[in-house]
Amino acid sequence: MAGSQSGTPIPGFTLDRNKSIRAQIGEQRYLGSALGLGGHHIVGSPQSVAEQIRSLHAEGGQRGVLLSFFDPLAGLEMVREGVLPLLRKMGLRS
Repeated sequence: MAGSQSGTPIPGFTLDRNKSIRAQIGEQRYLGSALGLGGHHIVGSPQSVAEQIRSLHAEGGQRGVLLSFFDPLAGLEMVREGVLPLLRKMGLRS
């Protein structure tokens, strides 16, 4: 059974329901996925971050993002003060 047929997004991956996903894909890949390390990284100034989000929305139809920060308080403040106003100007936030 191919990846898309087995309900997994990994092409060519066959899900063995008798084993955990962790055991099947390996510890490092599993932890990377669990921590979001396999996702699209958005890094930069507020202007750059807003532009990257706009691009994801315009080119890929992305309607939301999951944010994480090394310093959550500083990261959230940067988004609130710098990124969200720019996204509002771009028409991506109300």
